[in-house]
Amino acid sequence: MTELAERWAELLEVRSFVLKALENARRDGLIGNSLEAKVVVKSRGDTSRLLESFVPSLPSVFLVSDVELSEEADAEEPAVNVLRAAGAKCVRCWNYRTSVGDNPDYPGICDRCLVQVESGLE
Repeated sequence: MTELAERWAELLEVRSFVLKALENARRDGLIGNSLEAKVVVKSRGDTSRLLESFVPSLPSVFLVSDVELSEEADAEEPAVNVLRAAGAKCVRCWNYRTSVGDNPDYPGICDRCLVQVESGLE
């Protein structure tokens, strides 16, 4: 297996911990769907370094609105806490972001989608 494939296999293993935590949060009524969530992933060592290298992609990989990473010295396996994501739901990408409503010309979209809309890439 190539190095990139190995890294993705490790990332998908962490994703399984996130998905389990999301399902528990759904069952407990904290969230309705995964995009309503912010996850805090606590890890250490190689796992922490792996997650840091994927930071921009983690919300998409985990199918959540926000991801926070935390170094946890005692964590043998990744630990995942699920919180409700801050902000409002963007009508374009459905992610919850604090920037929704900041632009009066496009009050229902987030800053990330605003860039796409204004560049004509709707």
